[in-house]
Amino acid sequence: METSAKQLLCPGDGDEGPQMRKSDSFVKSLSRHSSFNSIVGEVPPLGRSIASFLTNMKRPYDPKRRAKYERHVVVTVTLLRAEVIIDFLNEFYAHARLQDFYVILLSPGELDNSMRLLLQVPLWAERIIYIRGSALKDADLERARLAEADSCFILSARTNPNKIAADEHTILRSWAVRDFAPHCPQYVQIFRAETKMHVKHAEYVICEDEFKFSLLANNCICPGISTFITLLMHTSRGEEGQTSSEPWHRLYGHHSGNEIYHILLGRSKFFGDFEGKSFTYASFHAHRKYGVCLVGVQKSTLGATIQLNPGQQHIMQKSDICYYMALTEEQMSMINTADPEQQPNPKVANTIASIGSLALEMQHTHAQPTNQPLSHYPKAKAQLKKKNGKSKKTKQSKESENMALAVELSSMTRRRSIETVPDSLEAAASQQNIFDSDGENTAGQCDICGLDRRCIAETLVSRLPRVTPYIGTSATLCHMYSAKRPVCCMQLSQPCSHCTWKTANEYNWANPAIIVAADHASSALYNFIIPLRAHYRPIHELYPIVLLLEQIPEDAFVDAISWFPLVYWMRGRIA
Repeated sequence: METSAKQLLCPGDGDEGPQMRKSDSFVKSLSRHSSFNSIVGEVPPLGRSIASFLTNMKRPYDPKRRAKYERHVVVTVTLLRAEVIIDFLNEFYAHARLQDFYVILLSPGELDNSMRLLLQVPLWAERIIYIRGSALKDADLERARLAEADSCFILSARTNPNKIAADEHTILRSWAVRDFAPHCPQYVQIFRAETKMHVKHAEYVICEDEFKFSLLANNCICPGISTFITLLMHTSRGEEGQTSSEPWHRLYGHHSGNEIYHILLGRSKFFGDFEGKSFTYASFHAHRKYGVCLVGVQKSTLGATIQLNPGQQHIMQKSDICYYMALTEEQMSMINTADPEQQPNPKVANTIASIGSLALEMQHTHAQPTNQPLSHYPKAKAQLKKKNGKSKKTKQSKESENMALAVELSSMTRRRSIETVPDSLEAAASQQNIFDSDGENTAGQCDICGLDRRCIAETLVSRLPRVTPYIGTSATLCHMYSAKRPVCCMQLSQPCSHCTWKTANEYNWANPAIIVAADHASSALYNFIIPLRAHYRPIHELYPIVLLLEQIPEDAFVDAISWFPLVYWMRGRIA
């Protein structure tokens, strides 16, 4: 019995396997019994998994089962165009926080060949879910899981020639989305400015006509601002044009990667030294020293809004949030302000700014003839004596000295384009008083408007427009006439009892005119006039606006623009 028990408990007495036949058979049967019990215990869960898999294989694929457990956004568009969708996807997934989101395309139209190829790209195949349906049907919105979506984008087809019908369909889709999911944020794209009042419930509304004409108007004030806004809004890595042989292509593409960042003033290396200074002073010197552009600030108080270019009256505080534009954020830059000997390398942006300032300075500078002798300029005289005192000069050195002498004489007779930037509002006021006292006209006449006519500043007031062409216009203070002009004086080429002039040359405007060519006078043209007549524009720098229209404008539109100074219309075409 002892031998049997020993062999059963310790088969083989330390050997790798039992040596006796009985013990070997016992161990094998015990192992088989244990394995069988384990398999029997795993059969029910395995059977349930196999049954569930077979059931899912028989059931058709439903995209909402996937979107139910993932964060997603819904994009509704009437006509699917590959160029529109690819632009949206590139901008949407450019942000690092949106990489895990799914995009559900809800459209009543079928996929064309370009869209089918786009959805087969591996980059988008796992992120985009296409559902054929309409945003006007609750069943389709339920399929897209709109109630659980983070946001809803309501896009319009840019190629649609009928803008009115497109906006009407957009309004209906926006209303349907609001009724189905009131808490889902909406991003709505519309064409006409009159449509804004119907989608006021949406969190974000982009009006194409309003934005387009406002951008064109600001482009007349600051040439190139449309390109600047385009590059700033489109996502770019700064790699465009780097393979080009043209230097300006590489420079243009490199700086298209500028983005807007924000940082607390107290923690900033760029703006920490400007605490207690004015916003203008901080923006100017930060760009000159580091090549970054300070565009706005936000106070630390609850509910404070972002102020873009608040001007001299804003004093930088330690708790302010600074919004600046740069190629990289400050945390990624390698600038050590603790070492006074270390100066950052001059950036290309500074070089461009200097070149641009020089170009503007030379463009607006006219050589003033002078009869003063050379002795009137001590620096130039000393330079000339130094030149004559040397007997041997090379041709290159003489040319450089002649250039330096010319610059010295030129700097005496022209005004600098960039004046000293004051660091506070009081300094700015005192500087302005000095300029006003220097330019004061003792005769009481306006040198800009001329002696033969009344100064335009005496006829204008700053106030809100009394008449607007549509409901929902933004309230903006503008330079306006105190009394409305007669309608007959609005037409440039037709004489009337008040004015007999027929051409622009007869008006003899002080500033060049802006010509706007359009087929008809849409209400969106009102947004072109507003930025050019804003109250912050200098009165004597207002550009005359001539609307060249193929069709006669409506009386309501003419009545709305008759309050603005130097605005005319005439019938014709640019061809």
